[in-house]
Amino acid sequence: MKSLIQAVVVVAALVAPVVSFAQSDAPVRVSANGTTQSASNTAKTRALVYQELVHAEKDGQIASLNSTIYAGG
Repeated sequence: MKSLIQAVVVVAALVAPVVSFAQSDAPVRVSANGTTQSASNTAKTRALVYQELVHAEKDGQIASLNSTIYAGG
């Protein structure tokens, strides 16, 4: 039983850095041509997010998403 606990601790110690490396809280920015970039050095303000939402509504992107992807059909 003691060796099983030791084995679990060793495996957890080896796996923890890999799991933490795979996760990132950095936001991802999608450019106009569809490529993604990490935006770890730039944070969006509420005003910028609101401006992007208004722009997406005016462009018809929101209506398109609602009728295709989010239609629930």
